[in-house]
Amino acid sequence: MKYKDNDDNDKKGDSFWDRMIDDLIWGAPLGGGVGINLKTGNIIPYPSFDEDNHHDWDNDEFSFDDLADFADDEDNDDGDRTLSFSLTFDSNTTAPDFSPRDGKTIEEQYYDPQRNVYCVGRAIRDNFKEISESFSVEEMLDLSQSMFVIFSSNQKLALDATAWAVKNFPKSLEGATCEGYRRGLPADWFLSSFTDTDHGEDRSFVYNYLDSHPELTQAVVGRQVFSSPGWPIDQYLPHLAEEDNAEKFIEIYKLYFSNPHLDSANCSKFKVLDNLLFLNLRHRGGHFSHKIYSFLKSEIEAMPEKLKIDYLLGLLNYESYGEPLFDKPPILGKENYFVQIEQARKRIKEIDEEKDRLYDRINEIEEECSAQEELLKEIERQYAGEDDI
Repeated sequence: MKYKDNDDNDKKGDSFWDRMIDDLIWGAPLGGGVGINLKTGNIIPYPSFDEDNHHDWDNDEFSFDDLADFADDEDNDDGDRTLSFSLTFDSNTTAPDFSPRDGKTIEEQYYDPQRNVYCVGRAIRDNFKEISESFSVEEMLDLSQSMFVIFSSNQKLALDATAWAVKNFPKSLEGATCEGYRRGLPADWFLSSFTDTDHGEDRSFVYNYLDSHPELTQAVVGRQVFSSPGWPIDQYLPHLAEEDNAEKFIEIYKLYFSNPHLDSANCSKFKVLDNLLFLNLRHRGGHFSHKIYSFLKSEIEAMPEKLKIDYLLGLLNYESYGEPLFDKPPILGKENYFVQIEQARKRIKEIDEEKDRLYDRINEIEEECSAQEELLKEIERQYAGEDDI
């Protein structure tokens, strides 16, 4: 993993120090020098502490002193700057004694009444042979970190394990304590790390998986406990807006607000819309669907607080250098022009994608040509050697 400082972010007012402070405020530890930003859902570097709440610098592979040194070098580096750190498991952790109990369901079998926890990590390990061959019981206590490592190696396996856990541990999903955590099964954390695109990763496989497994999305968005807007607002809805999937966007939005386990203060409609418009969609381009615009406008105008309405409508109608965040609904009588504009933009996008594929193919052909030229030179050298004999 890399903690990356990018000049493009600085231009948007999201500087290296801004993001570091944001991570300090919102960061929560996952172990091994890694944490998660609870506001953005991003995996971040995070220092570890000993039992006396002192930082264990000797055993940690990452420190915030490194960040300071890294930031001081910004002016001396013209390219992308990355600071690497490795995912490590705490080898000193010892798993409490536990054996699966008799029960009608997997959730009952992996419930530990002495500690009042559901042993989800152990259950995943016991039911997925490939995972049990690579991870100890102790490592599976740090479930978020383990799932991220699994995903880095085998995306389908990580998603299958997540879907299996969500299906078989409904009580933990809805807040009953998951072993290794002070909260329920953190499936949204898994999906947040799986769909992270901070470094330009292609996450099409993940979203295709979610499309083909709607029960997973329905469970996480509609039933999981959320103490902050979380993955659905930070990553899933912006993705659907980028894909121009207005129907799915509206469906997931409504499902989220039907969730009975939303924190009433931190997941209020105002805070969620503020988070969606100001923190997420604004930095993902523009010209999002006019259908999404109309839907969000009606949601905002239905709120009772006038000052909040004015503020959110300002975000909804935000423009950057003359480019609107959302396309506006067509003016009555000019629908045909609007359709033509949408078709032209769609075709431009298709052409750009086709150009990217052609460039990739050209690079492959050039690499193959270079390899054949080297092979030809080697063959010619061999024949020349034989003629000298």
